[in-house]
Parts: sequence; C-alpha cells; structure tokens
Amino acid sequence: MSGNTETSRGAIAGRRYQQLLNLEGMRRITIKEIAETIQKLVENNVKIEYLPARPGDYEGKEASNDKIKRLLGWEPKIDFEEGMKRAIDWYKVEVVKKTTDLITHFKIPKDLEFQVKR
Repeated sequence: MSGNTETSRGAIAGRRYQQLLNLEGMRRITIKEIAETIQKLVENNVKIEYLPARPGDYEGKEASNDKIKRLLGWEPKIDFEEGMKRAIDWYKVEVVKKTTDLITHFKIPKDLEFQVKR
C-alpha cells in the first residue's frame, strides 16, 4: 500500500500521465503462493480449496513495471510476504478494530451483531 501511495504522489507532483502504469512486485507470485501466505499470516486455520478453472480465471499473465520505472523511477521496495503482512495488520486496525469499537460504542444488540471473519 505504501508503494502505491508513493507512486500516486510522484505522479501527481507536477507530472500528469494519462496512461496505464503497472505495479509489479519484486518477483512473480502464484495464486497458490498468495493463498498459502495468507494462510500462514492469519494463523486461523484457513482452508485452501482447489477447484477447476472457470472461464476468465487468471491464467498466469505477467504485468511489467518497466514503464513506471522509466517514467517515474518507481521500483518495489518490499517483498510480497511483508506487503501482505502490512495489509493484514492494516485491515485488523482499520476494519476489525473499528468495527468492534462501533459495536461496543453503539451497544448493538447481540442478535443484530454481525461477524467479521478473521
């Protein structure tokens, strides 16, 4: 997330591009690795299900960040697992904690309370 913020700020600060710019990580990552990383980081018995492919599913196409490197000098600064850890930590603070605080603050009756899956 911080990489995206830095990129946006760089594009806004005096340079305007009406182009598509890809943000790609330090290395190629599979869908399986994404699922396994989330499973590891949330430590909540996340079950990974393997299902047959559907029309339109991800087929392993790669994005290239060569253009954004050339135009804005942007390069990824953190690896995938660290980025996922930061995203999950942000989610826990910004979504889960705030939702719990709202439920507590407004004294929402238990029968109306919704579950936030972690």
